[in-house]
Amino acid sequence: MSAEAITGVARRSPPVRVLPGYDLASCVAKARRALKLPAPRLLDECCEAAARDRAGTVDLLVHLGAIEARRVHRRRGCGSLFDYCTQVLGMCEATASRRIGAARAARRFPVILPMLADGRLHLTAVSLLSEHPTPANVASLLAEATHQSKAQVERLVARRFPKQDIATAVRPLAAAMASAAQAAQSDSVPVPEAVLTNIANAMTQTLVRAADGVHVAVAAADARVSPRSEGRFAWQLTADQDMQNLFEEARELIGFNGPRELPDVLKRGLQLLVQALRKARFAETERPRRALAPANARHVPAHVKRAVAERDGHQCAYVSDDGKRCRERTGLQYDHVTPLARGGQSTVANTRLLCGPHNQSEAERWFGEAHVREQREAERARREHARAGRQEAAQRARGRDGGAGLVRDAEPRAVGYGARPGLQGGAAGSYATQCTRACAAGPEAMRGAAVSTPTHESGDGRESGGG
Repeated sequence: MSAEAITGVARRSPPVRVLPGYDLASCVAKARRALKLPAPRLLDECCEAAARDRAGTVDLLVHLGAIEARRVHRRRGCGSLFDYCTQVLGMCEATASRRIGAARAARRFPVILPMLADGRLHLTAVSLLSEHPTPANVASLLAEATHQSKAQVERLVARRFPKQDIATAVRPLAAAMASAAQAAQSDSVPVPEAVLTNIANAMTQTLVRAADGVHVAVAAADARVSPRSEGRFAWQLTADQDMQNLFEEARELIGFNGPRELPDVLKRGLQLLVQALRKARFAETERPRRALAPANARHVPAHVKRAVAERDGHQCAYVSDDGKRCRERTGLQYDHVTPLARGGQSTVANTRLLCGPHNQSEAERWFGEAHVREQREAERARREHARAGRQEAAQRARGRDGGAGLVRDAEPRAVGYGARPGLQGGAAGSYATQCTRACAAGPEAMRGAAVSTPTHESGDGRESGGG
């Protein structure tokens, strides 16, 4: 390559510009300083940094819009604004697409820019709305999207601009690829776009697995739930053979007179699964028994669980100093407002629902971080010791059976501070498989099945649960 050509390439692909004060030494110094800041000041500076980030995003969108309008990106050897963002500004493809869509929408409706600057809208929301605003609907559309999450904006778009339901289909991926290949060889039969998408996804997974050199199960990220219209959602997932067998058995047990299509079976299985989980987690039942005084002071009675769950709305009850309540609904644990070790009781007034992080924070507030850390390390050591004992017992059992027996080594569930209780035993499979298995079993089998009651952590650092 000639010197002129090398110079031309360098001119077309300049290095990404970095502001002064962000070299490695400066970044390390900033990180060390942040670790030493008092908590209020750290939070204030974080808010200021977020405000500068939003302001920088607005400036970037304004410049991208002007660059595209004046076609200045062509002077850098880029045929499109997308090429300029990825090749010159160093953005990834997804980031470039979002920012270009937002820049185009902001050019048409500048009211978007101050809403981005003050945080009423986030960039993803603007990107999701970018194709839909018109002079007639932009005001109401932006008002509805204000302070909404990505999922909420997706539902807003689905409600305001509905799409048709996708067709329900259950087919082996290998058969779908074979039929698509056969259709591709025929000049008269076009290949459906959905089939081409399945082929592309399957080829991508095959190439990734080949590069890794190991067998990798289908990732959970392959599953998608996307809103189509008001109250309608499209589910896309890949089922294993076990789930397919359960689905077919459920259809056979339902018979021809009942709802037996895939959405019906999954919905019925989900209803049974949620009913069982609510009973295990929150002691919810249609026929509650008479409340008895617990023999163990650490035990949270079932009637207390039900009352607390209903009062807290199945949501973390932590409220910050400025009045903001935590929105977490996953991994909730029963916590004693006044710990048992300090004289608290397992009553409705002294019990609340907390998420794992806030439960741990309360434990640290009462007993100190050092004590909590020691307890967690001790609990971890006990689990490792118990696990080693089970593995040794399993090896002895395999030796007695001549290697023919199959011994399941169940991973112990974390009970220490901040542990998030989860399903155990048979619930280790995929979520959709559990739903299908629950539907196939039926309500009677679900009622008779043994459901493990999760152990929840209290604010005093010890476990409480059951009932």
